[in-house]
Amino acid sequence: MKVRGQNSCFESRDYDLPPDLAWNLLKNTIRILDFPVMSEVSEKYSLIIQKETTQISILIQETASGCKIIADAMAKGIRLFDWGQSTKAVDKFYDELERQITLHKIAGQKKYCPQCGQSININANFCEYCGNRI
Repeated sequence: MKVRGQNSCFESRDYDLPPDLAWNLLKNTIRILDFPVMSEVSEKYSLIIQKETTQISILIQETASGCKIIADAMAKGIRLFDWGQSTKAVDKFYDELERQITLHKIAGQKKYCPQCGQSININANFCEYCGNRI
């Protein structure tokens, strides 16, 4: 769900990730984007980041199927006819978060060598254990 206002943007997205993993990926996303953390409450999966004149509150809520990540952005100061700054900051955050989730899922994918049965990378052409061509 995404709601845009004149100086604000609220968006929530559902993910099939445990909250602890989502929190770690979220923290990595913020580090990559170089968004300064203004305040953080780790045990409640909550933090506030600042990017230029936009402040974003982020919260992770546990759901039956994983978690919901909520981003609520508010531009500081009054801007007439500026619908984009808060939305762009939230979009940038979610784009990088979803890239981090994809990288995590790819890194976790394994297949097994039919020759020796060892777990190997999903993209491997040869088994690193026995040399069998996959």
